[in-house]
Amino acid sequence: MNDSELEENKNLAFEMWKFHTNIGGNDKNWMIQIDSWLLAISAGILSFSVTRHDVDLSSQWVLPIAGIAISFLGVLVAILYGGYAAAHWKIADSIANEYGLEKQKPKNWPFGEKDCAKDTVDRMTSENKVVRWVNCLARCLSMPCEGKVAPVFWIYLIVSAGFALAHGFVLVYRLVFLTD
Repeated sequence: MNDSELEENKNLAFEMWKFHTNIGGNDKNWMIQIDSWLLAISAGILSFSVTRHDVDLSSQWVLPIAGIAISFLGVLVAILYGGYAAAHWKIADSIANEYGLEKQKPKNWPFGEKDCAKDTVDRMTSENKVVRWVNCLARCLSMPCEGKVAPVFWIYLIVSAGFALAHGFVLVYRLVFLTD
C-alpha cells in the first residue's frame, strides 16, 4: 500500500469514527430528553398522588400504578439507549485503535489517568474545597468508558427506579391505610 492509499484509509477510518461517536452521542441525547419527560410526568403523578387524599378509591391505586409504569419505562429507556451508545462508542474506540487515530483513542484523555479524588484531597484548602470537589466529580464522570455504559445512563436509571419505588410506597400506603 502506498502513502496515498494509507492516508485515504485513515481518512475513511476517521469518518467512520465520527459516525459512530455521533450516533453514540445522539443516543445519549435522546435518552436524556425522553427520560427527562418521563421523570417529569412521573413526578407530577407522584406529587398529585401524595398531596390529594380526597380522590376516589379507584384513583388511589390507578395513579401510583401509572407512575410505576412510567418510571419503569424510564428505566428501560436508560438501559436501551445506554446499550446502543456503549456499542457505538466501543466501535469508534476500536476504529481509533486499529487505524492509529491517536487523538481519538480513549487513552488520550486530556486530564490524564491520575486518580482525581486523591489529587483533589491532597491539594484541598478550606476556601476551594467545593470548587475542587465539583471539578473532580466532573472529570471522573466524563472519563472515557471504553465499552462500558456511561455514568449519565446509570444516573437516569437509578433516578427512574427511585421514582418507581416511591410510587410503590404510595400505592402500598394508600391500599393499606386509606381503604375502608
